Amino acid sequence: MDETWVMQTDGSSAQKRGGVGVVITTPDGETLKYGVQLKFPATNNEAEYEGILTGLRLGRELGARNLLVQNDSKLIIGQIRGEYEGKEERMQKYLRLTKRLTQEFEKVEFIQIPSSQNMAADEVSKIASSEETESRTDLMMEIQRNPA
Repeated sequence: MDETWVMQTDGSSAQKRGGVGVVITTPDGETLKYGVQLKFPATNNEAEYEGILTGLRLGRELGARNLLVQNDSKLIIGQIRGEYEGKEERMQKYLRLTKRLTQEFEKVEFIQIPSSQNMAADEVSKIASSEETESRTDLMMEIQRNPA
């Protein structure tokens, strides 16, 4: 039986930098926190997509087969689920990349959750987008210089 990995993602953008937060809960309840500092101008929606893409890549690397991806952006989750259309070229590119990555799993489900349930990922994304990314033992951090 394949257990489901739960992935909460969040993205935040500040003036010249953005941050992505991913919190993964493995089937046996272990929690992994991962942040990415975006060193390029990104809109909030782009940062949300970067978070989802980071989560999908991590899930793949960790060997997950079934993913439940939770994000608090109604727009992004709606685009991925085909409920909204991505109009801008960049949004369409993010959407295509997301769809391509989801094909590498047996099952991926995307659900929109209230911000209040996405606090951990939100906190990680804020740490990632802040100036002082002091090294923390409970958080893996990477720097990304270009959009996915």
